[in-house]
Amino acid sequence: MSMREVASEYVRWQFAEVKTSENAQNRQCRGKRAHVSVLRSLSSQTDTNNWTIASNDGNRYC
Repeated sequence: MSMREVASEYVRWQFAEVKTSENAQNRQCRGKRAHVSVLRSLSSQTDTNNWTIASNDGNRYC
């Protein structure tokens, strides 16, 4: 598995966690956006399109 694939799987898992958590507590938009920013800064190897999709998906529920 390449670094890009590993990072992509990690991002999917993180966003699943965020969505599950948000369903239980519906006030996490601000923290979630900060989390997206941190993930973006941690991995510059991940495809930019994946980040855009993940970020938009994460903000959709706010």
